[in-house]
Amino acid sequence: MTTAGELEAAVRESATECRGIQARHRLLADQLEEEHAEARDRLDAHDRERAAAARAGDSGPLAEELQRRLDRGDTTLAGIIGGEDPHPSADRARAEWSATLDGWLDDPGFPRLRDPDVTDPLVPPERAGR
Repeated sequence: MTTAGELEAAVRESATECRGIQARHRLLADQLEEEHAEARDRLDAHDRERAAAARAGDSGPLAEELQRRLDRGDTTLAGIIGGEDPHPSADRARAEWSATLDGWLDDPGFPRLRDPDVTDPLVPPERAGR
């Protein structure tokens, strides 16, 4: 039979373990938040570089036109990419991106997933085996 003292000791030990787990959880959460902030900063910097190149015409006339529309607030990058932007320039951009992706999928040298049991949500099933 377990004594009251043994139960109290087990409760104290469990409480100590819980505090340790909570401390590790807080540390991991802080590390993840820091990594997330760093990734956000890199993404923001990349977007500023992309926009500057497009404004300068370094990325081609279509990118320059899209950036002008972005700068005026006529659209968003998410709208262009996601198909919510019906403007002809957005349609052209999506068609070009789609053709580029199709080319990659048709290229036998394009890296494929290593695990045949894992499917890529961006690759239609009928093209996955190519």
